[in-house]
Amino acid sequence: MRYFFFDIDGTLLLSGGAGRVAMIRAMREMYGLDELNRIEVHGRTDRSIIRDLFASHDLPLTDDAFDRFKNLYHESLAECIADCQGFLMPGVVEVLEHLAGTDNVRLGILTGNSGRAAQIKLRAYGLDSYFEFGGYGEFHFDRNDVAREALHACRQRYQPASVQPDHVWVVGDTIHDIACARAIGANVIAVATGNADLDSLRNHRPDLVMQDLTGAESAWQPILNRS
Repeated sequence: MRYFFFDIDGTLLLSGGAGRVAMIRAMREMYGLDELNRIEVHGRTDRSIIRDLFASHDLPLTDDAFDRFKNLYHESLAECIADCQGFLMPGVVEVLEHLAGTDNVRLGILTGNSGRAAQIKLRAYGLDSYFEFGGYGEFHFDRNDVAREALHACRQRYQPASVQPDHVWVVGDTIHDIACARAIGANVIAVATGNADLDSLRNHRPDLVMQDLTGAESAWQPILNRS
């Protein structure tokens, strides 16, 4: 078997800034604030983003505040996606169709998004039916822990002994995706569809680097054919 763990933002799709807008709406609802204070969001987990957002405004992040913010964010996200001009990355549908139709392949998600935010985004772009498990970012500050969650979820769903790290391929667009793949002993395919260019990704030594997912269904065939 081969197990592909896909990142969402910058790898499968760009939501046109919908996540940022939805977070601003949540901050406005809770505190009357309209700023994210230039918090870095790309390649990070929702939990770490929210922690830094609250800290940047000197706001206490209690469990109740975190839960309320997260719920407000989720309530706004679908509407924000509809309003923002996002799009699927090149080659995404073709490679997912190919992999989903291949007997020895299973597909999952490895994302810094919370589970609900991930489903909202995937559903909005018609991708939610491809994925059977995932690791998500509402419980973890460190993306490496999200990778461990995804691997655990994969093993829970399938025969644990069959899900060996060397049969796992993480697909992502940032150096954080490369790092978290290595943290679980997995292979990694890097695509230059986010903020990192090809040279920056190559410097972190992924197993394969591509400009985008165009033609991936044929380029990845040697991976699928390995014994």
